[in-house]
Amino acid sequence: MGGKNETTAPLKDDTGSVIGQVRYHLSGDEVHFHDDTNQKKVAVPVADWFAAFQDLTEGTKDEVSFIDKKSMTCLTVKTAIVPATDTESAKLDVVLSIGDIQVTTDFEALKAFTTTP
Repeated sequence: MGGKNETTAPLKDDTGSVIGQVRYHLSGDEVHFHDDTNQKKVAVPVADWFAAFQDLTEGTKDEVSFIDKKSMTCLTVKTAIVPATDTESAKLDVVLSIGDIQVTTDFEALKAFTTTP
């Protein structure tokens, strides 16, 4: 630490945007989603995120999920319809949630079968 060859990266001013309690931002070739209240994070490759979001916007899917195996968390993104009122049209909305993921014994058994020579 220190010395004339040390370099430091400047801090980012942009902490991202927030939907509900999920903050999101671009980080290199990933989109990071954070639930800061519950200290959970999911990193999604940019290409996977944009392909899934296109499915949501085109209506081919109304829910997508991403598993972050490093942090053992799962991001779920659901579209939702906000009903029309007397003064406003119906609206398309989105709900983001991050939760823990656990591996079942069935998954472990299939993994052992698949990876055993």
